Amino acid sequence: MKKNDKNLIEKFLRFGTHLKDEIFSCMPTRKSRVIYKKIPKNILVIFPHGIGNMVLFTPVLENLKINFPDSFIILLLAPRNTKEVITDSRLFDTIIEYDKNQKNSSQLFFDIVKIFKNANIDLGLSFSMSAEFPRLMSLSKVKYRIGFKYNYRKLKDVNYLLHKSVLSDSNKHEVLNYLSVLKLIGITDFIIKPCFYFKKNLPYTVREKLKNDGLNYKKNVVGFHTGSFLDMIEKRWPPENFAKLGNLLTKNFSVQIVIVGGEEEKNYINKIIDKMDGYVKNLAGTLNLKETAALISTMKLFVSNDSGPMHIAAGVGTPVIGIFGPTNEIKNSPWAHENQIVKVIRHPMNCAPCYIPYSGKISCKNNKCLRSITPEDVFSKCEDILFNTE
Repeated sequence: MKKNDKNLIEKFLRFGTHLKDEIFSCMPTRKSRVIYKKIPKNILVIFPHGIGNMVLFTPVLENLKINFPDSFIILLLAPRNTKEVITDSRLFDTIIEYDKNQKNSSQLFFDIVKIFKNANIDLGLSFSMSAEFPRLMSLSKVKYRIGFKYNYRKLKDVNYLLHKSVLSDSNKHEVLNYLSVLKLIGITDFIIKPCFYFKKNLPYTVREKLKNDGLNYKKNVVGFHTGSFLDMIEKRWPPENFAKLGNLLTKNFSVQIVIVGGEEEKNYINKIIDKMDGYVKNLAGTLNLKETAALISTMKLFVSNDSGPMHIAAGVGTPVIGIFGPTNEIKNSPWAHENQIVKVIRHPMNCAPCYIPYSGKISCKNNKCLRSITPEDVFSKCEDILFNTE
C-alpha cells in the first residue's frame, strides 16, 4: 500500500475496539445459518441515517455478526452522533463517517472509493435511498452489491449497479425493511432486538453526575422528549400539552419529570417548564448521547414525539409512549423488547401520515393530527403503565 493511501486511512477510518468491559448488550449467542455460498472476508455496510434509525438498524449488524463472525465489517455512517449507538458493541470493526453536505464532499467521496478499492470488499450492503451509494460500491469494485431497490423515476437507472435489491415497504416496520436486505443473501432466521449499547456502570456514573440536581431515584422518574430535529418541527406535540401532561403526572403520581434533548432545545424546553408544577429538570445539552441513554434506562416511563430518544428508550428497555402525527407509526413505531411496554398514540385522519419517507418533507403545516391528541389522552396511557409497573 502506498504512503498516501495509508494517510487516507488514518484520516477517514476510526477503528472500533473489541471492548473487554461489560456492556449493556441485547445480542445473545447463536450459530450461523446463512445460506450465502461464500464467506466474505470484508463487508461494507452503508447506513447514512439518524440516531433513531440506527437503533432500529442494530438487528442487521447483530445478525450479520452471527452469520459472519470472522468477517471484517466496515460501516459507512453519517456524522450525526449515529456511531454512539454502537461504539460500545462488538458489532463492527471500522467506522467511516461521510458527510455528503460538507464543502469538499466530492473529494471525500473519491478518497473513500480509493480506500474501499484497497480494502478488497467482498460484500456491500446499502440501506440508503441515495443513488450515490450504489455508485460508490460499483466504483470501489465491491464484488457483490445488494440494497434497497430504487423505485423513483430519476433513480431507477442505478438499480443495475446492485446484484440484488428489494423494495422498502411503507406498510412494514423499518426493522423488517432493513432485515429484508439480509434475506437477499439467504439470512432468514433473525434475532430482532434493537438496542442502544453502553457500559453497564454508566447509569451509576450518570446518577453521580446529577446527584446535586435534586433527582430522587427512590421516586419514579418519568422522562420527556419534547423536541425534534429543527427541520422536522412538525413532529412536535404542542409544548403546552407536554406541560399539562407533566402537571397531571406530578399531581396524580409521586413522580419527577426529566426532559432530555440537545443544546439547541434548551430554551424551547424552558418555556415548557415555566408552565409546569412540581419537580421538573431540563437536562437538554447537559448529557452526551450515551449518558442520556443510560439515564433513560433507569426511568419508570418515557414519553416522546417520534424522535431518536423515543427509539433509544425502547432500545434500553424502558416503557415508552410514542406520540405520532405526520409520520407513519406502522413504519416508525418504537420496537418492544420481550415483556417491554410500548404504546403508540395517534388520532386517525385522512390526511395523515403526510410525511414523505427519505425526503424530509411534510405536506401539512397546521399539525391538526398532533393538536387533536389531548394531554388527557396521553395521561390515560401513562396511568396504565405506572399502575402496572408499581
